[in-house]
Amino acid sequence: LINDTTSNLITRIHDMYITTIQGCLYKANPPFGIYGTRSDAIQELLKQLQIIENLISSTPSDYLCGDSISLADASLYPTMIFIETMLPKFG
Repeated sequence: LINDTTSNLITRIHDMYITTIQGCLYKANPPFGIYGTRSDAIQELLKQLQIIENLISSTPSDYLCGDSISLADASLYPTMIFIETMLPKFG
């Protein structure tokens, strides 16, 4: 995996902010961690994903931070699968 500053920053944001939100979204009913409602948690998730979106390389590539797989790709992949497949099942 590439040791890249942007990749490391994306991974850090994911680990510190997104995983804590993701953990509370597996629940069908409150409490949703520090968030009052599922909607509040999803809004924060979208905010953090936008921050990551702003860090991703603007150069067209199959990967987040360049021409090869990085730690950011490996970190975000399971979360993106969760958002696409699991999150809709929880309402």
